[in-house]
Amino acid sequence: SISRMEREYAQPPAVQIAVTIHRIFIAYWRDPIYLTSKLGLNLISGFFIGSSFYDQGAEITKSSLQNKLFSVFMSLLLCTALVQQLQPVAIAMRGLYEVRERPSKMFRWPVFVLSVLAVEVPWNIIGGTLFWLPWYYLVGFSHESKRAAYSWGLYMLFQLFFSSLGQAIALVSPSTVVASEIFSTFFSFSIMFCGVVQPPPQLPYFWHKWMFHLSPFARLIEGFMGNSVAGKTVRCAEKEFNQIHPPAGQSCREYLGNFSTTLDQPLVPGVGYFEQRSDGLCNYCPQRLGEDYLQSLDLNAANRYKDLGYLVVYIAFNYLLCFSFYYLFRVHRWHRAKRT
Repeated sequence: SISRMEREYAQPPAVQIAVTIHRIFIAYWRDPIYLTSKLGLNLISGFFIGSSFYDQGAEITKSSLQNKLFSVFMSLLLCTALVQQLQPVAIAMRGLYEVRERPSKMFRWPVFVLSVLAVEVPWNIIGGTLFWLPWYYLVGFSHESKRAAYSWGLYMLFQLFFSSLGQAIALVSPSTVVASEIFSTFFSFSIMFCGVVQPPPQLPYFWHKWMFHLSPFARLIEGFMGNSVAGKTVRCAEKEFNQIHPPAGQSCREYLGNFSTTLDQPLVPGVGYFEQRSDGLCNYCPQRLGEDYLQSLDLNAANRYKDLGYLVVYIAFNYLLCFSFYYLFRVHRWHRAKRT
């Protein structure tokens, strides 16, 4: 066994991790501007976005489905501002470590990376919860405990996803400007192909076949929307019905009975429903279940639990990037001087 005098570092890795995490927690606590900005931005944004789509989650019309989608989309856009706050802190800590702690052999570089990642987790969970509570209940999503728990858990995974990606980029970037530009590029691709800005059926074939399915934001939207509308019936508002003129002498049931059903018949996904008007016309609503709306976006409510697993894989990949990128760009010596 190696004696204490022969060790490269004075303490074993477990002690290094515990002490370093404690030190970074203290550093965060001594930086109230960063913490209050993070928590305040989450809380204010939750009230702002939630009130902008007030009670749309409780509605069951076609327009409310669209509003639910945009409320989820807006909740995801918040990550850009949060990453802009996070990256300067990570870069400052990296500079301190590389100038002071690493040359003096205080602790190993994996301990530093692990500690920086770990300290962000509880603050992101607190901040994410401060956003989620007003947003979820002001929009009026389901109060069922199972659906609410799923939504909160998915949003917490989202917090870990964007923070770990932002840190992976920041730890190897020469400046905050470069880190911001790199993150914005990845973010733009995820947003453009998530199915909200451009419906997936209208995307060019090349992007639709792979980028839409690769975008983590598409998985998030599928999870949130699938959790919200799965099993929910759609009731078109009066102005949302398509009016159909049946042939003379035929009722709506006789004309549309082989294609669609009325609300008093069993629910059949994909065929909508119709109503007989007093003037003989037929009111037709193309969507009867929330799943019908998701299918128009190439989303499937049945995949909402798989989406949790996909997010875990994305997060694990981001954490792997943090360690591998830091080693490749900040530790490994690519140009070693030749010995003479």
